[in-house]
Amino acid sequence: MSWRRGVGLGLCVGLVGVNFLAAMHARAFLFFGPPGERSSSVESISVVEAASVLVLGPSLPRPENRTDPHAALGRSFASSEHVTADGETLALWTLEPRRTARGTVVLLHGYGGSRDQLLDVADFFLAQGYRTVLPDQRAAGDSTGAYTTLGYKEAEDLAGLAVSLRQTHTGPLVVYGFSMGAVAALGAVGREGAPVDAVIAEAPYGSLVDTVGQRFRLLGLPPTPGSELLLVWGSVWTGFWAFDLRPVEDAAHISVPTLVISGAHDRRAPPADGAAIAARLMGPSEHLVLPETGHQVGLWTRPVEWGRAVKQVLSRL
Repeated sequence: MSWRRGVGLGLCVGLVGVNFLAAMHARAFLFFGPPGERSSSVESISVVEAASVLVLGPSLPRPENRTDPHAALGRSFASSEHVTADGETLALWTLEPRRTARGTVVLLHGYGGSRDQLLDVADFFLAQGYRTVLPDQRAAGDSTGAYTTLGYKEAEDLAGLAVSLRQTHTGPLVVYGFSMGAVAALGAVGREGAPVDAVIAEAPYGSLVDTVGQRFRLLGLPPTPGSELLLVWGSVWTGFWAFDLRPVEDAAHISVPTLVISGAHDRRAPPADGAAIAARLMGPSEHLVLPETGHQVGLWTRPVEWGRAVKQVLSRL
C-alpha cells in the first residue's frame, strides 16, 4: 500500500469515527435513558468523568416527577392531558388560586427537568391570583415522547396548548419558561404566533449552536467543529434543522410585554444571550440580570428582585 493510500484510508477512518461519536453524542443528549444516575453538570464534572462523557456520551435518565402540588404545597390540583399536533400527549397539572383567577400562567420546565421542579414558582403566581398550568414537556415526566428537541417542537406544543387554554379560560394568558422552557416560550410566541399576553423567559440561550458550543468550552474544548457536528446529527435524529433554533431571532417577532431574566454567573446561557434577545424584542421589555445567580431560577437565589420584576410584568396586564 502506498503512503498516499494509507493516509487517505486513515483520514476516511478518522472521519467515520468522528461522525460516529458525534451521532452517538447527539442521540444521548436528545433521547433520555432509563432511570439511573445522571452525568455531572459541565460546570462541576471531573476530568475522569469528562473523558468518559467524551467517549460514551452523557448519561441522561428520563426526568421523573418526585412530588406533586398536594405533597409539596398542600394544594389541591386537577390532572388533565393535551394532545400535540404530532400526536404526543402532555400531562398537565392545573392549580387554582384561593380567589377568582385573574388569568392563567403556563410554567415550562427546563432540559432534563419535569414540572414538579417549578412548584415553588407556581406557588408565587398563585399568590398573585393567577391560575397555574404545569405541563411535563414531551419526553419528560408523565408525558409521552421518545426525545426532546431542546425547545423547537416544544414551542409548537405550547402554541397548541395556548389556543386550547384560550377556549376554556378567561383573562390574560402568561407564559413563564426556564432555560429550554424559555426557548420554547419565545419560539411559541415569536415563531408560532401563540395567543399569549406576556412572556417571562428565564435563562434562555441565544441560539442552539452557540449554547452547544458553550458546553464544549466548559469542557475545555474548542466549539468548532464539534458543536456543528452535533447539530447536524441532532437534526438527523429528530427531523428538524437544529440550526434554525435561534430564540434571538424569534424575539424579533414578539410584541407583547416580555421579561428576560439572566443569572450574572450563568455559564450555560450567559447574560449576553439574554441581552441579545431583549434587544430584539418589539414590545415592552426588560432584561434583569440577577447577581449571585448561575443557571438557576432567580426565585431561589434573589427572590426580592425576581418577584418585583415579575409583578411589574403582571401589572401591565
